[in-house]
Amino acid sequence: MTELEKIKIKSGIPRTTSQEEEYNALLNTVKNYEDRIKEIEGSIYWKTYLFLTKTKLILTSDSYLKSDKWRFFQRIRFLFSKPGLFLISKFFRQLFSLLFGKVNRLIAFNKINQNAVYDLYKERKFPRAIELKGMKDNLHNFSILPAIEIYVMVNTENFRYLNDFLNKIEKQIYTNFNITFFLQSESEKILFTLNKIVDNDDKFKIVRKNNFENEKKYLPADYVLVADLSCALSSHCLYQMVYELNSRKKADFIYADNDFIKPENPEVTENPYFKPDWSPHTILSRNYIGKVFFVSKQLWIGTSVTLMDNTYAMVLDITHRAKHVCHIPSVLYHEYPEHLHFKKILSNHDSLNSFLISQYGNAYAKLSEESLGSFEPIFKLQEEALISIIIPSRNKASVLDTCLRSLFDKSQYRHFEVIIIDNGSTEKSFFSTVAEWEYNYPKQVRCIKENIPFNYSILNNNAAKIANGDYLLFLNNDTKLISDNLLENLLQIAQLDNVGFAGPKLLYPNNTLQHVGIVLSVDEAGAHVYSGAHKDTAGYFNNTNCLTNYSAVTGACMMINKKKFDEVGGFDENLAVDCNDVELCCRLMMHGYYNVYVPWVKMYHHECLTRGNPIISNKSLVKQNQEKDYFIGKWNDLINNDPFYNINLSRTSKYFDINNE
Repeated sequence: MTELEKIKIKSGIPRTTSQEEEYNALLNTVKNYEDRIKEIEGSIYWKTYLFLTKTKLILTSDSYLKSDKWRFFQRIRFLFSKPGLFLISKFFRQLFSLLFGKVNRLIAFNKINQNAVYDLYKERKFPRAIELKGMKDNLHNFSILPAIEIYVMVNTENFRYLNDFLNKIEKQIYTNFNITFFLQSESEKILFTLNKIVDNDDKFKIVRKNNFENEKKYLPADYVLVADLSCALSSHCLYQMVYELNSRKKADFIYADNDFIKPENPEVTENPYFKPDWSPHTILSRNYIGKVFFVSKQLWIGTSVTLMDNTYAMVLDITHRAKHVCHIPSVLYHEYPEHLHFKKILSNHDSLNSFLISQYGNAYAKLSEESLGSFEPIFKLQEEALISIIIPSRNKASVLDTCLRSLFDKSQYRHFEVIIIDNGSTEKSFFSTVAEWEYNYPKQVRCIKENIPFNYSILNNNAAKIANGDYLLFLNNDTKLISDNLLENLLQIAQLDNVGFAGPKLLYPNNTLQHVGIVLSVDEAGAHVYSGAHKDTAGYFNNTNCLTNYSAVTGACMMINKKKFDEVGGFDENLAVDCNDVELCCRLMMHGYYNVYVPWVKMYHHECLTRGNPIISNKSLVKQNQEKDYFIGKWNDLINNDPFYNINLSRTSKYFDINNE
C-alpha cells in the first residue's frame, strides 16, 4: 500500500458510490445552511445587533465582578469628558452610517446589497473603451513583449462555455499569443468542434495527455497563461500580465482577482474575489489563487503531465518551485461558478496529499470540519518540544485559576511549563491561588514578580529570557481552552521554517467571534476581522474557517519558536499597552516569516477582563493614542498596503466589504 493510499484511509473521505451520494446530499445541506447564515448576517438587524453588542462589551468588559463596579462609574464619568464626548459622537456617526449608509447609497429607499455595491465599483474601476485604447497604445513602451501560449483546460464539464471563452479571447488588447486546447477529458463532440477551430486558424492547436511531454519540450512561447474553459478573460487580462512582467521583471508566477458570472444571466458578474498577495499556508487549505495564472516557460517545463488534470495540483506544484509569485489586485477574469461536488473535493484532496507527502514527508490533509470543500493540513511534530506558556497577571485569582485549570485539564500535549508574571498583585487570594498551582505542579508552574508599571512588552520579554522552552506561547489570563489539542495544533504550525506566529480562533463568552486574524489596513492601525460576528460565519470566501495567512494574530494567544522571537528582538518596549503584538508580527514579516491563523484551534477570551478597556479614562486614552501613533509612524507603508488584504477592500469595514471610496 502506497503512502497516498494510507492517507486516503486516514483522512476519512468516503470513497464508495453510496458514500458519495450521501456526501453530496450532505454538501447540499451544509451549503443551504451557510447561505442562510450569510443572508442573516447581511441584514440591517444583525449588523445593528453586532454593533450594539460590541458597544456593550466596551462599557462592561471588565465590570463582571462585583469588586469592579466602581470602574463602571469611572467609565461613565469619563464618557462625559471632552474625549468621552468625542467617542460618543463617533458612535452615533457609525450608527447612522450603519443604518442609512452613505449619501450616494440612498437611492429611493431600495435595499443596497453587495451586488449593487459591486456594480458601482465596476462603473468606477473597470476600464472603459478609451482606457482600453490607451493600454493598446502603451504597448510600444514595454521593453518585454513576450510570446504567450494560452493553455486552455478542456473537459466534458466545462466544454459548454467554449463560445464565451472564444469571444473574450478575440477581444484581447495584447495579441502576441497562441492557444493550446489541453484535453483533460474528451468526447466525439469535443474533438469534432475543436478540430473545426484548429483547421481554420493556425493560432490554435490541440494537445492530448499522451503528447504533453513532447509538446512541452518544443514550446516556442516565453510564458504560459493557464486558463480553465469556464473562465472568460477580461479584454485587458493579457495586457495586465505583460504590464506586471515589465514592472517586476523577476516575476515567474502571476495571478489576479476574479469575479463570478451569474449563470441565469451571463452578461452580469457578481461576487468578486479580491485576493491577498502570495500566502503559502493559505494555499494548503484551499486554492485561493484560482483557475487562471501566468507562468514562466522555465516553470512550465517542469510541470508533469500527472498534474494537468487538476488546477489545484498545478498551483501547488508551480508556486512551490516559483521564486517570485506576484499578485495583480484587479479583476482579470470572470468565472462560471462551480457546483461543489464529491469528485472535485476528492480530486483536490488527493492533489494536496500528494504535494504534502513530497514536500513534508509525514504530513497529510484531512477534510476540514470548519469549511465546505477545504482542508486541514496536519504536520507531524518534529520533536516533543517544551512549550513555555507566559501569562501576565494582576490580581483576579479566579480568572487566572480558570485559565490554568483549562490548560491542565484539557491539554493532551503535556510537555509544557507555565510562567506566571505577577505584575503588582495585592489580593491575598491571588497569592494563595498561585501558591497552590506551584505546589501541585512544582516542575511546570512558577511565578515571577515584576513590580513595575504595566508594560506588556517588558513583562513578556523578561519572561522569555528565563523561559526553558523551545517555543513560547504568549497567553492572556482571561482565556479558556475549548480545543483539547490547542498546544499540539499550534505547535505543528509554529514549527514550520517559514512561520512566525501561529494563533487560534478566539470566541467571546457569548459565542461570537473575537479573533480570526488581524488586518492592518482597517481602522487606522489594524482590526480584528469579523469581531462580534456569529461563531459559524464563513467570512470572505471561507477565510474565518480556513488556515489563513494574516499580517498579524492577537497577543491574547500566539505561539512562536523562541529562536525566531530572539532573532527579531522580542516585543518593542516602547509599546506598553497597545499594538505590541501586531508590531512584532510586522517585524517577523520583514524577516521573511509568515503569521498564520489556525481556525480549528479554539479558545474563549474575556477581552480586557483584567486590565480593563483603554477608554476607561482620559489618561489611558491618551496613552493608547500615543502608542498607536508610534506604531503607525513605524509601519505606515505596511498599514497602507497590507499584503494579506487587498486594496479593493474597505479601509473602514472589518467584514471585507468592497472599497468604493
